[in-house]
Amino acid sequence: MRTFIIVLFAMFLLINTAHTRINVTAEMDGGEIEYSIYQITNDSNQGGAMIYQGFIAWEVEPIRNGPDNIQFYNQSSKQIINLTNNTKGSGDALIAISNLYVIWEELGNPDNLSHVFDIKQNKIIELSGIEINGPACLYNDLLAMTKPIWLEDTVLEFDILVYNITTGQTLLDYHAEGNQTYPQIWGDYVIWIDENKNNGDISGYNFKTKTEFIIANDSDVEFPLAIWGTNLLYVKGLINDAPIYYIYNLSSYERITVPTISKVDNNKIEWVDLWGNYIFGYNGGCLYIYSISNDTLFYINDNIYSFYMTVTSNPIYQNKFVFSDGEGILLLEFYIPGVYPPPDGNNSDDDKSHNNLSIPSATMAFLIMSIILIAIIRRKN
Repeated sequence: MRTFIIVLFAMFLLINTAHTRINVTAEMDGGEIEYSIYQITNDSNQGGAMIYQGFIAWEVEPIRNGPDNIQFYNQSSKQIINLTNNTKGSGDALIAISNLYVIWEELGNPDNLSHVFDIKQNKIIELSGIEINGPACLYNDLLAMTKPIWLEDTVLEFDILVYNITTGQTLLDYHAEGNQTYPQIWGDYVIWIDENKNNGDISGYNFKTKTEFIIANDSDVEFPLAIWGTNLLYVKGLINDAPIYYIYNLSSYERITVPTISKVDNNKIEWVDLWGNYIFGYNGGCLYIYSISNDTLFYINDNIYSFYMTVTSNPIYQNKFVFSDGEGILLLEFYIPGVYPPPDGNNSDDDKSHNNLSIPSATMAFLIMSIILIAIIRRKN
């Protein structure tokens, strides 16, 4: 009986630690960050994950060197949906996700048709007359994208198109000499790279005032990385491998320089996303979090590895970060005192695992199994 109890206790520990890992690591400028990591999938052929609210999407390569497909995950229902099912061709490339839609580029579609996944209606719809080609961004139901323009048989340029997926209305169709690429959109603002002015400046458009403006026109090529509210994260100097990152306030016109050197290993931090008062980046296995208002730099050092963490992705939502470790899709939740508090120990919504039982469910399964086993042993005795 004593051996039986020890076995049950070991099973209990195994069940309740198989689904989440809680770690604590030092903050760079004072305090500590607590965080949790949850396993969503365990497929090594998955990467390029994006998140918005409780929705996650990623790319999956079903066979080695085969076409990419898109999968969608709802944290509430813990359901994975195959949005595409390519068996040949070049497959699809995940572009962006919002609270309403998931969009992707259909690289293997000869008809240049574009489809999106309507999250509320839980179905795929076709975009009439719209071809998603290259970098794009979503804000609610507003799609900001590069629009291909054929000037001659072999000459292609890109304009900026802002399109309301729900109403089918075009809000902006911006054309200028040279390529207009890599749009970022939030609220009243859309930002993009304008090659018409000094070969790589950052331009923008205000829907409320219906005016175009220029944010940066330095000699080095600038690159808009992310926009949130009135804050824009952008970088210059990528070409000569001397990146300088800035936060530019679209309302106050103030610009601040973001620290780029890691105090952990003195290597450069690559900043990729922005949410609220925080920007996010990585270096080696570290995830970095920088507070704009407090000029404070946090980090989480857990050998985080991410596929395709680029300017076209959305790996961050509030205090949630999705990434791939080469063995599947994972969700990391970090907690900053007073901003993102750690979850209550009794919160049954903490677990984000899909393939395994949730923590409360696993515990209940353990208890039921224990009762059945004890009953069997007593009956035999």
